[in-house]
Amino acid sequence: MLVNYFLEGNMTQHLRRSDLDFSTLAEETPARQDLVFAHIKSLDPIRDDEEPVAYAGWVFTNGLFRFPSSIYLPPHQVYLAWLGGTDQLVDLAGLVPDDQGVAKDEGLAEEDKFFMGFFGGHNVHPQYRGQGIGTLMIEHRVQALQNHVNSTRRPASVYAFFTNPTSGRNLENAGFENRGQRYIKREQKTEWLFRLQVNPN
Repeated sequence: MLVNYFLEGNMTQHLRRSDLDFSTLAEETPARQDLVFAHIKSLDPIRDDEEPVAYAGWVFTNGLFRFPSSIYLPPHQVYLAWLGGTDQLVDLAGLVPDDQGVAKDEGLAEEDKFFMGFFGGHNVHPQYRGQGIGTLMIEHRVQALQNHVNSTRRPASVYAFFTNPTSGRNLENAGFENRGQRYIKREQKTEWLFRLQVNPN
């Protein structure tokens, strides 16, 4: 019933967490991974927000997160949200390690002893935008990080750079601290910087 409701184009009802199935790319079957990559290849940077699309394309090009590695271990994953009981991908997002030295370049690694990575941009399927999916995905990744911190008993912090005011508000609602605007040398542009520190429960 829920699937038909949205396929008919009625977008007034917000999806709930219970309407979604969450997983990671690494734990999906090859067939479901192919669905994810097909969605990534269909994205348009102009239409779908340049940063998440660039991130998704990088993941696809390098084949990362599909198989276990010494770098991309939980909680560093590509997180997926599916419409419950279907193969309809609703959102994908990453929690990524600093494998490209961004934190060092920007001085974050030196100033934050708890640093462990970045919240990558997420990309909600066009059919499901405006339904609060982005907020649910942020909350899901925060919970995954909390679970990791609880199991290791070590605090951890993550950062996110955003130009989108809506994304910034969603991050603050999830507990991120707005650190103000920061000039990003690698991107040669100014973005808002957000930080979240998670402590063991």
